[in-house]
Amino acid sequence: MNRNRLHRATVCTALILTALTFVAGPTQGAEYSGPSIVARSGDQTLAVGSRDEGVVLLYRQDSTSPRQAISSTHSTIVGARLVDGGVNGVLFSSWQDQDGAAYTAISLDHGETWKPERVIHPTIALRAATLVPGEQVTAPAPKYTAGSDSQVRIVQFETQSLAAWRQRLVELGAELLAFIPHNAHVVRMSSDVERNVAAEPFVRWIGAYHPAYRLEPGLLDELNGPNLPPRRFVLQTFRPGPTEKSALA
Repeated sequence: MNRNRLHRATVCTALILTALTFVAGPTQGAEYSGPSIVARSGDQTLAVGSRDEGVVLLYRQDSTSPRQAISSTHSTIVGARLVDGGVNGVLFSSWQDQDGAAYTAISLDHGETWKPERVIHPTIALRAATLVPGEQVTAPAPKYTAGSDSQVRIVQFETQSLAAWRQRLVELGAELLAFIPHNAHVVRMSSDVERNVAAEPFVRWIGAYHPAYRLEPGLLDELNGPNLPPRRFVLQTFRPGPTEKSALA
């Protein structure tokens, strides 16, 4: 069963401002004109202000703390969000520019400091297909579709894959099997574990990992063709060792 689910954590008002770009690391104590709060998470806020170099995205731990610049741009800031990841003091912010490019910035220390912003690619690149979570995902032909009892899923994160995110999935009972671009993992988990994983604020999407997704490009066409010529195939298991390999014998 597909659970195509985009996790919408702390949602904020979309704000569009046009300005001049300059990408900077976090700075403190600077003066900004007209900061306008666009996102909240508890006492923490994100605001958009302006300075000589353009529009600046500003983080503040509370009303008594100085603002930190986590991004500056000469493009447009749209739909900024501030999310408490719920794990070991990890926070993240996400936003888009006027061309639809998505960005995220991460703090690993409760907002004391922020990592440089990164472009986030929403697609999931598989061997035989490219998935776009949030849009219609076409299932393969029935004989190449995962069964209802399959526990192997794709989990995509809101940000790049972090050790904190992966550890949290393990704590919930999931088994991480492989990384997939972009920001996703192949995960083995029960339906109960999947429900708990889906509730995590850093999880963007969960979907089935169909057998068709694991085939080399062109092989599916050969399998569906009228005459499959004799050839040698390489079969790969998720884990090394005899346990999984014995199922292929």
